[in-house]
Amino acid sequence: MNQASKQKNLSYFHFNVRSLGKNKHKLDDFFLMTEVNPTFIAISETKLKSNYILNVDIPGFNFIHIPSQTNSGGVGLYIYSNLTYQPRNDLNLNNVGCESLFIEIPTSTGKPFIIGIIYPYPTYAFQPFQDEVVKLVTHFQNNNHDYLIGGDYNNNLIIINTTAKANDTTDILQTFR
Repeated sequence: MNQASKQKNLSYFHFNVRSLGKNKHKLDDFFLMTEVNPTFIAISETKLKSNYILNVDIPGFNFIHIPSQTNSGGVGLYIYSNLTYQPRNDLNLNNVGCESLFIEIPTSTGKPFIIGIIYPYPTYAFQPFQDEVVKLVTHFQNNNHDYLIGGDYNNNLIIINTTAKANDTTDILQTFR
């Protein structure tokens, strides 16, 4: 039995850090002050440009990331170090203007649990992004995967009913919950 199947409550926290190298201390401070202990910490806008990185470790976590293709992108995922996981690069969105990262956590039921983070750039083309997300979630459901996808979608959902983009995003989120 692996750690994911023993642990009843897996938790996920997302943070848009706007440069992990410069703002990691804010992430540390947040967790110190709130005493939150998530299983996964998803990071968008890491601004990490390569696989050679310094000073981003969090004790008790493994860190994987997708280097930024721009000056404002990049995604990363801190994974509780006692968990077994496998990167799932085959699930990454193929949309230009979007970065994503997925892992698979094995469970005792044999039903994989997929964790992901998605970060579309603020200038992304919404329709291709929406199509990719629908295709991805449909794949998870058709293959009986449990999944959790977070991230910064650069879409203001507070303005629902005022833009088609916000309405479409809300419709997708409600369809696949």
